[in-house]
Amino acid sequence: MKRNSKNLFRCAICGLILTLVGCSGGFEGKYRGTVSGDFGPILVTLDFRSGGKLFLTNGSEEKAGTFDVDGDKVTIVVDGHSTVFTRGSDGALTGPGNRKFTKQLRSYSTGERTGYVQKLSSKTWKGELAMVSMPGTLPEIFAFAVRTDSIAARINASLGKRVKLTYELPIEGSGETENFVTHIEVVE
Repeated sequence: MKRNSKNLFRCAICGLILTLVGCSGGFEGKYRGTVSGDFGPILVTLDFRSGGKLFLTNGSEEKAGTFDVDGDKVTIVVDGHSTVFTRGSDGALTGPGNRKFTKQLRSYSTGERTGYVQKLSSKTWKGELAMVSMPGTLPEIFAFAVRTDSIAARINASLGKRVKLTYELPIEGSGETENFVTHIEVVE
């Protein structure tokens, strides 16, 4: 009898864990849509990451926030303001004013590189990260590009410091062949 109740308890715990992981960990990815701005439409990207982290890119500005999923409702909080979206049967998110955000396909390649930014052009926003595996060896150079003012400013502010760059290489056939930095973190 004791053995059956232990197994039943283990099954109940496993079921609870699977339910929690399925509810919170299953919602990730990038969603894109447009909103009206003073000078025309602005492309907005909602980047949902594990642990309820959210990065909102609005034109040239990036802001961090959080999100929570409850059934088909997705609530995002950025700068203390919350917005509720509804997830449709097509997977798209619909927000206030019928603004629709569609999920983007996976990038061809994503990853992280750690090293020292040795240059970032202020005209083209193309740069190089020097990655050193061991002291005294030649660095491997990782070429990248930046799409937003806020990330370029954060890279410039971190020159001389060891950083971790998160990047994506767009989908094959898109015509883009550069590694675009989507996030920077000082790791020194």
